[in-house]
Amino acid sequence: FLRNDRKTLATCALVNHTFNLHATPILYHTVAFTFPHTFTLFVNASNDIKKRCSQMVRHLDLSGFSTCGLQKSSFEIQNVVTPGLLIHTLRSFPELNTFSVSESLESVITFDVLKVLFLECKNIKSIDFCGCASKQFSSALDEFSRLIGRVKIEQSCNDYGETSISFHMTCKPLLSHLQKLSFHECPIISEYSIIIPLLAHTPKLTHLDLGGCSISDLTLNFLAGANISTKLSHLLLAKCKNISSDAISSLVSKCSQLETLNLYGDRDITTSIKECDLVTILRSPNAKNFQTLDIGSSQITPLILTAIKEN
Repeated sequence: FLRNDRKTLATCALVNHTFNLHATPILYHTVAFTFPHTFTLFVNASNDIKKRCSQMVRHLDLSGFSTCGLQKSSFEIQNVVTPGLLIHTLRSFPELNTFSVSESLESVITFDVLKVLFLECKNIKSIDFCGCASKQFSSALDEFSRLIGRVKIEQSCNDYGETSISFHMTCKPLLSHLQKLSFHECPIISEYSIIIPLLAHTPKLTHLDLGGCSISDLTLNFLAGANISTKLSHLLLAKCKNISSDAISSLVSKCSQLETLNLYGDRDITTSIKECDLVTILRSPNAKNFQTLDIGSSQITPLILTAIKEN
């Protein structure tokens, strides 16, 4: 029995050539950096070492990056981990398929970094920007969405005073390779100029986390009318206070492959889902695929419990 931890794998890699051959790819599958000095040590390693390791790295994890206890200012850290250094690292990993970063390094995620990450890393399938909420990060995403092309949103009104919204894509999707996208707790980014354009360019998305984002029914209506909804297996809308119960129900009814649905809310921020709409969701054919359902903060009634039991 081989424990899947780095210490055990590193020890196995030193046993002999055969062990090294099998343990090293597992060891370097996920490369995580917690402190600045480990990141710079890896970047400054000899070319032979980097060339061998770069073919093995599949996941670059910067989500746990921290400067706590280093007695260094944020300005000093920015001089250590720069956008140029990150771009060099991304280009060094041709087989990279997963990238994750948190708010501690959001200042490094510039327009140039986004271009390399989204457009040059052709094998990238999963991107996580959890907690990135600075104006600089939002501006970089805004500039990137202008580069790839935005969605034209038109609102019309009929003779009865009913309004309808239509979406028009002006160019071909450029991010078809992307399957998982997370903007968890990124409240500052705009749904008009950033979220909807990015979703329009990712038709093969299966995992979408918009928990804590400042989205409205507009985003849900776009998803419901796009092909993305038929492929989504994980949809997280926790703490999205500006979306309506009707829009949630309408979208979920289109998601035939949905396995995970998160509508969690807390005491301060609730994701409003009415009893009738929740029952409609639970009784729909799609609900039979559910493996995880989070309706925290919702009022649980006997009717809802009955609907859950039926599925």
